Amino acid sequence: GARKDHFYTTVRDQLRGYRYEGVACYVKNMQPELVDLLRYWHPGVMDHFYTADWAELGSGKEGWKYEGVIGRLSKTPTHGATPLYRYWRQRSHNHFYTTDVMAVRQTVPGRFGQRRYGLLQFSRYKYEGIAGYCWLKRVPGSIPLFHYFKKKGLSNTDDFYTTNREELAKKSHGYRYRGVTCWVMSS
Repeated sequence: GARKDHFYTTVRDQLRGYRYEGVACYVKNMQPELVDLLRYWHPGVMDHFYTADWAELGSGKEGWKYEGVIGRLSKTPTHGATPLYRYWRQRSHNHFYTTDVMAVRQTVPGRFGQRRYGLLQFSRYKYEGIAGYCWLKRVPGSIPLFHYFKKKGLSNTDDFYTTNREELAKKSHGYRYRGVTCWVMSS
């Protein structure tokens, strides 16, 4: 006999045992548009820089050396994803990335906030915008974005992010592990 319940799907091959009755509605594709997360290093100021916009530095310029793609971010807000905020501190030549809006307490472009690191406080972190969108929990196809921190003298710092935990395993270069910032898609 005919089934009395209904089955809704976006894939017609899944209808096994059900009769096609037409289109019930249209569903927007929820797959995020992914962009590469690019890593750069500036040996002159000892800073790592990350961007999803190739036009910012391309293959490297003004002392920045291109190091490659470390993962992929969603270009726009998508279900389950959160902003990866980008900050810059001129005094210590340091870029900092976080999903925690309270880490610097500033999300107005061009405005400054204060960052805490344990008992230390670093002022004058300028909010530069959202680098992209990542996930706070593991989702299919994602890998962790590990965060390391290095103090360079009294007021200088460098934040280093990688999806390869082994990258600093043999020699830490003075970086200390801070944890997983978020989850990005593998490249």
